[in-house]
Amino acid sequence: MHLNSTAESSTKIPRNPHARIIDAPMIDPAALYRRQVQESYSSLQLSSSISLFAAVLTLLVLSNTGDLHAGLYWFAYACAVFVFRFMLATRFHKQAHENAEFPHSRTWEYLLISGNVLVGLQWGMLGTLLFNSIDIHRQLFIVLVIVSYVGSAMVPFNSLKWAHPALAIPAAIPPTIYIFFMLGGTAWLSGTMALFFIVGMLYMAYPLHKRVVERLRYELENKALLERLSAYNNELDHQNIELKSRTDAVLRSGEEARRQADALASHVQQTLLPVITCTPEFRIIEWNDAAEALLGYRGIEVVGDNMGELLFPSERRANIGPYLHKLFRDKQPSMIEFPAVARDGQKIPVRYYVTPIFGDGGEPLRMSVIIIESYAELGIRRRRVISASADSGLSMTRPSSGDPVSSF
Repeated sequence: MHLNSTAESSTKIPRNPHARIIDAPMIDPAALYRRQVQESYSSLQLSSSISLFAAVLTLLVLSNTGDLHAGLYWFAYACAVFVFRFMLATRFHKQAHENAEFPHSRTWEYLLISGNVLVGLQWGMLGTLLFNSIDIHRQLFIVLVIVSYVGSAMVPFNSLKWAHPALAIPAAIPPTIYIFFMLGGTAWLSGTMALFFIVGMLYMAYPLHKRVVERLRYELENKALLERLSAYNNELDHQNIELKSRTDAVLRSGEEARRQADALASHVQQTLLPVITCTPEFRIIEWNDAAEALLGYRGIEVVGDNMGELLFPSERRANIGPYLHKLFRDKQPSMIEFPAVARDGQKIPVRYYVTPIFGDGGEPLRMSVIIIESYAELGIRRRRVISASADSGLSMTRPSSGDPVSSF
């Protein structure tokens, strides 16, 4: 037993915890009742037509047995019942087409049951008022007609509870009582067996009625389930469209961020200002061409080095730690001014414009350092360039407005 249970549990398919379980919908009893009425009226026109055709054949039988006069009265009654039931079905289907809710379903049920009672009385007359105690063929015909209506394969399958008894009881019980208990004496055994047969058929008709009702219930549940599934599919489609729109927006945002990052990186690399990017620990990440031209170090040589130890004078290096702590604590850009030590050992007076950069959660990511030479140093370098040019015999032209030296 243990092995079997283990094997069964191992073969179970795990359920997706995110899957939505669609429960069987609850069916409104009023909706089920309306569907029962619709089902009963769906074949009323056909059954009325069959009943009229049977009445025509019965009239011919009555004519052959010499009872045409009474048969005509009976047939007139049968025609009136046919007109009532057929017009009732026609009116019902017209209203069903105009109004699917059927606000007066109970009235339609009573009318249908009344029509069935009239039909039952119509066929019950054959076994009472029109019963012929002499002609055996006519007797067999009447019994056959009555039995067919009681034990019919179509009539017991009715969705309304009292629709079949309303027809079968007046069609079968009065003729049975008249034939076996009133006409020519009393046949208790035969009459009892006939009544038992009728009651048995009526009893068996009720489970058939329940099956029809259950079928209609399953039909409505299936329809409601499909509607709910369609609604879920529509909701899922809407969510997919919304998700796709959000995904496209994120992708566009990512593309725009990459373009901005590329543009910024290109700007940093090509700008005339020396720009250095460092980690929060002052480790160099990027070093542009202007910084290389000013300080003499190539970017590939200094990446990973500590910027303070590389560029700051030795007397300033002790202040690097406290300065970085204050910089990231205040979260504000800062400017410091002291010489930068170039690769050749020359100390260049510069200003460091340091901007801390933080992530979305406020954590320090890196810092950007822009180095600008002091105005005095720029003037000295400019005079050196002009003097060197004059000594070499070269003619000097006025610097353009794009020259970083002439712009100061």
